[in-house]
Amino acid sequence: MILTSVFLILLGLLLLFAELFVVPGVTVVGIAGLLFLGAGVWFTYDAFGFLAGNIALVLTISVSAVVLIRSFRSRFWEKFQLTDAINSKANDAEEKEGNPVVLDEIGLALSALRPTGTARFGKRIREVECITGFASAGQSIKVIRREGNKIYVKTN
Repeated sequence: MILTSVFLILLGLLLLFAELFVVPGVTVVGIAGLLFLGAGVWFTYDAFGFLAGNIALVLTISVSAVVLIRSFRSRFWEKFQLTDAINSKANDAEEKEGNPVVLDEIGLALSALRPTGTARFGKRIREVECITGFASAGQSIKVIRREGNKIYVKTN
């Protein structure tokens, strides 16, 4: 009987740690882990009484807390963190090429502008925002305003 309690608790702990370290989000694995933990502790209370049930409950909570704290101290979570940053901006190429899109220039929407998308101005492809709402791919557009690297267009 004691093996059943220990097995259920260990299986529950294993599933909970798999939920934390392997499976992202709240999934069936985590819920099953909680159910197995609860079943193991409940079975201990039922089979061995109040004292053994309390010991099983305290040990289960303690082991869970120790493993979680150690995982944070060992920087285990940093393996799952995204540390690279994207430092480029939309239309950065304009500054490098020295051939910017100018006001009143006519272009062609390459993708649907809802309200943002890509457009071609001559041989240059740029990210634009349509202030008139939506524009279909292939529709003619006109540059009406620029703010830094941001290009605002309207349907032509």
